[in-house]
Amino acid sequence: MGEEEQQQLVRWEGKLSATIGGATADQVWPLVADFCSLDRWFPSVQTCRLEGGVAGEPGCVRYTSGKGIESADGEGVAWARERLVSIDRAGRKLSYEITENNIGWGQYEAAMEVNEGGGMTEDGGGCRIEWSFRMEPVEGGSEEGVAAYLGHTLEEMAKRMEKFLLHTPGGAQE
Repeated sequence: MGEEEQQQLVRWEGKLSATIGGATADQVWPLVADFCSLDRWFPSVQTCRLEGGVAGEPGCVRYTSGKGIESADGEGVAWARERLVSIDRAGRKLSYEITENNIGWGQYEAAMEVNEGGGMTEDGGGCRIEWSFRMEPVEGGSEEGVAAYLGHTLEEMAKRMEKFLLHTPGGAQE
């Protein structure tokens, strides 16, 4: 196997998690499952809109943009198109892939899952969001750098979701 073929087989992978205390997985899942509301939760995304397909159904495409991550083309505004690959509402998990972007990321696939038992309360309550990813290496970047960025982003998303649920009638338990 040549060096170029070996390079193509190398993938960066990671699995990150964040906990939300006082909220059940059934309360958090609709926030994660709303594929075109990423701008409400993802700190660096200012715009998220449906570009194709039926919202929330496999095959739909969302367009996201924002200034929290550097664009590879120097435009200043980073953007990506992402396709929902699958969604399992009963299992509270979804997967998606980046189809096009200006941040220099090649093939990128990810999954998000919401599970009970974040362990944030005395009775072990709360829930946990898990975000796993697999991607081609990014020139000039590192697997650890991507994992750190996504981990920080997931923690911020969890905080925003928890705050939203605490201030929503019928939201997180007080």
